[in-house]
Amino acid sequence: MICRRACLLLGILTWAHAATGEVRTILEPRLVDEMETVRLTLRAEGATRSDAPDLSPLEIDFEVLGTQTSSRISTINGRTNSLLEYQINLRPRRTGEIIVPALRVGDQFSEEIVLVVRPLDPGLRRTIERMVFFESELTANPVYVQAETTLIRRLYYSNGVQIYSDLPGVPEIENAVVIPLGDTQSSSSLVDGQRYGVIEQRFAIFPERSGLLDIPAISVTSSVRLQSGGRIRRSGIRVSTESLQVEVLPIPDSYPAAQPWLPAQDVELSQVWTPQSATWDVGEPVTWQIELTVTGNTASAIPPVAAIPPASHFKVYPEAPVMDEDATGESVVGHRREGYALIPTAPGQISLPTVAVTWWDTLADELRVTRLEPRSVAIIGQPTPEIQAEVDSAGELTPKSLADNEIVSLEQLMPLLIATFVVLSLAIAGYLASPHLKRALATNPFWQHLQARRQSARHEAGALRDLERACRGKDLLQVRRTLSAYLTVIYGCPGPQAQTYFRTDADAAEMLDELNKALYAVDTGTPIEAARQDDTNGVDSIGILLLAKRARRPGAGQKSRALPPLYGF
Repeated sequence: MICRRACLLLGILTWAHAATGEVRTILEPRLVDEMETVRLTLRAEGATRSDAPDLSPLEIDFEVLGTQTSSRISTINGRTNSLLEYQINLRPRRTGEIIVPALRVGDQFSEEIVLVVRPLDPGLRRTIERMVFFESELTANPVYVQAETTLIRRLYYSNGVQIYSDLPGVPEIENAVVIPLGDTQSSSSLVDGQRYGVIEQRFAIFPERSGLLDIPAISVTSSVRLQSGGRIRRSGIRVSTESLQVEVLPIPDSYPAAQPWLPAQDVELSQVWTPQSATWDVGEPVTWQIELTVTGNTASAIPPVAAIPPASHFKVYPEAPVMDEDATGESVVGHRREGYALIPTAPGQISLPTVAVTWWDTLADELRVTRLEPRSVAIIGQPTPEIQAEVDSAGELTPKSLADNEIVSLEQLMPLLIATFVVLSLAIAGYLASPHLKRALATNPFWQHLQARRQSARHEAGALRDLERACRGKDLLQVRRTLSAYLTVIYGCPGPQAQTYFRTDADAAEMLDELNKALYAVDTGTPIEAARQDDTNGVDSIGILLLAKRARRPGAGQKSRALPPLYGF
């Protein structure tokens, strides 16, 4: 009876141990030198791959270099047993006695094990530090918000060093845009009389918020060949950079509040007129291309160029801007190209508008304005009959539609409709058969008008999409930028004049004042700081979007709009 009870008790204890038993834990070796690695093996019976251990407790005292998982299933006397094994490679972060913590595998736990890490000889440590090391530097610190500073990382390695891991990639920095500059460069350098191989990486960093910007440390895995105790051995090491901090300055008080913020190292403006002569004929199309090149900033940071010729003498068809950037050199170079198709409508001596861009010189730390030389042209010929003008209450010339002067009958319009049909038919045939017709259409004002209207519609749709994305976010500065760009397209005039048209709606004027107050009020600091807050400072950005969609060009409600004259080929 006693024997039976003892056997029953032993079976219960055995079952309890199997249900809650510890994971078999093996650590090899248990005594290592600094920078050496160890292998932790966990063997858990009855565990599955879904019972993977949580390795986060190890990261306090170890670098987890990699894991391997294997499983084995066996059947003995009809009983199936499963064994799951994890092999974890670790590198201690410090010297002395380190306790490898218990890890949970499913509903089981590994046991704690003590590891002893001996410090390296100081002379040997200095030798390793001279064999492979990082250098990091910043080209500008402090730097203005949205201005460029370049992070340069150089990895120096001597003979006998092997780099195991890939080179670190683009640094992940909060509240900053990071762009790689060029390709990774390899060279050699002489440092303190010793020859090193050098691997250099460059990254342009554009902070988006004033304050302190943290650049985290990075590391690579390598090994060095060492001679210690009369023997040569290879030791694995991890080489890290130091973390850096950048002081980001707000927009200077001396920068004009009405101008878009543009920090750069250099700004260049250029223009191309076609034709280049100083005398133009009424009705003959003219193209005007303006290019803005900014060294030290991205293309998206370049503001639109306000350059609209007088409506009293021209019909103006703006083209969609083209933006790109070059990051192959030592700085990012942004490009913005804007184009206009102009059709002179009245004779006279005309002074074309001056093109100017306000920007902050980050090298000289001062305000600058880059301008194009003003140009005067003579327009000759007879004025086109369709374009009449009247002086409004502000003394400005505004186009008057044909519908305001006379009633056009269908009989009067018939020649224009027939000519339109002929032009379209010939255009289709020309694209199929005649290169001469293509060239003729390219210089025909009517055809150019149709093309410009189509491109203007695409430009308007793109500007509206940008505004919708900005209004659904929380970046008030981006809302203001995209709203200004959209109004410029809608009204066909520079930003300040477009906002004046927009303010004729009382609700729009009130909403625009709230937006400017949230961005530029004294108690909110700089515009950038206000624009990057986690809320919208009470500004109804969706309301701004609805009001912008309601905006219309002056005269948009009129029933007809004058077309340019139809010229022969």
